[in-house]
Amino acid sequence: MEISSLHDYYICLGSNYNARKNIKRVEKWIESEFSVAFFGRIIRTKGIDVDFECWYLNQVVRIKSSLDIDTMNRKLKAEERDVGRIHNDKRVAIDIDIVKYDGVVVHKKFDEFYFLSMLCDELEQSEIKQK
Repeated sequence: MEISSLHDYYICLGSNYNARKNIKRVEKWIESEFSVAFFGRIIRTKGIDVDFECWYLNQVVRIKSSLDIDTMNRKLKAEERDVGRIHNDKRVAIDIDIVKYDGVVVHKKFDEFYFLSMLCDELEQSEIKQK
C-alpha cells in the first residue's frame, strides 16, 4: 500500500509509573505493528487534571496506517491493557491517545495539555527535515 493512501495519526504516549520502561515497551510494539512510524522526543511534565502531585513522561509518535480511527483506537486501548493500564488508578502505566487524525485534532484536551501542540509541531518539523 502506498504511503499517500494511509491515514496519518499523531499518538500521545504518557506514563507516571515505570514511565521510561513502559514508553520504550510501547515504542517497540509500535515498531512491530506499523511499518511507518516517527518518534518524537520524550519530555517530563507535571500531572494535569489530577488531584495529587505527580510527573509524567510524554511522547508523540506519528504513525501511518490503513486502519480507520475506531479500529486504531481499539488497538491502542488493548495495548494499554497489555502494558498494565488500570483506569481510575493514580499510577498510569501507559496512556495512549490519538491526538490528530488526518490533520484534524481529535484529542478532547488538546488545548489543556499544553505540550501536545509543541510535540506535534516538533515531530512534523523533524520529519520534514528527514525527507
